[in-house]
Amino acid sequence: MLADGSFLQCLANYDGPTGRARFCEALANLLRREYGWDIGAENIALTNGSQTAIFMACVVMGARLS
Repeated sequence: MLADGSFLQCLANYDGPTGRARFCEALANLLRREYGWDIGAENIALTNGSQTAIFMACVVMGARLS
């Protein structure tokens, strides 16, 4: 993604609600390689801001505690 410039385009432009599939796959590959996590693109949630991400994480964690 760095070589063809698509990485910067991913960061600079908002995509649809599910994000850009190529970016999610690259992120999943990075997390598998660097941390050994068993993760795929389907396990990644993208948001358009930190406040939304924190809210979503709290909702998910709250649902598990209930």
